[in-house]
Amino acid sequence: AALAARLRAPAWLRLAAAAALPLLSLIVTVKGESAAAFAFAVLGPLSMASLIPLSLCLAALVTGRSGRRAAAPAGLAPVLGLLGLLLYPAAIGLGPVDPYGWGFRGWELPALLALAAGFGMLRGAVLLPVWIGLSVAAWEAGLYGSRNLWDYLIDPVAWAAAVLFLGYRLVAAGRAALRR
Repeated sequence: AALAARLRAPAWLRLAAAAALPLLSLIVTVKGESAAAFAFAVLGPLSMASLIPLSLCLAALVTGRSGRRAAAPAGLAPVLGLLGLLLYPAAIGLGPVDPYGWGFRGWELPALLALAAGFGMLRGAVLLPVWIGLSVAAWEAGLYGSRNLWDYLIDPVAWAAAVLFLGYRLVAAGRAALRR
């Protein structure tokens, strides 16, 4: 959807391009099941950190507006990068604490989220409290069947995208500094 939104083409062609990949993921098989079902089995449901940028890309695609609106989630990249560094190494046994357990119980994760949402509101970063609010609402509704708040906040796809985005920005800043 993000690539299709950036195409300089008529709206119908952008929509067709955006629809092609999901359709192909249903047709192409991996180990006897569709690529979409295989990806879901491996990754699980996407968190709000993935669904919000995808929704913004689709909105840009449908409205025909530039991809700048779709790039708005770039402000979440540092937060997602830090959350992933806190969560994923501990998930494989590195470190003395288990932050994944905070998603089931305790005050640590809700306190961290309240601070982050408040900081986002004070800084005018509207997307941060929206992301946290939608994640908590989906968690309270039991949308995925998981009772762990982490599953609604972040997923490996969102974390990898954030790390790649931050790496790209770091390299671009380094190149700009070298040119100066």
